[in-house]
Amino acid sequence: MSTFLSTPDEVAGKVVFVTGAASGIGRSIAELMHQRGARVIAEDVQPEVKELVAAGLVPLVVDMT
Repeated sequence: MSTFLSTPDEVAGKVVFVTGAASGIGRSIAELMHQRGARVIAEDVQPEVKELVAAGLVPLVVDMT
């Protein structure tokens, strides 16, 4: 049985869109996906998501409602 993201190469080179990426679980997932080689679009309504640009992620301040 395969587990979610059991190996880093499962997301390498892919684009990942993470909502709620300014903090908490969303931020952790965005950072993990980036570490595993994905191009990450990090979305949140909070402007703090812009801090992720320094880490090489693409921040996007949007209200998804």
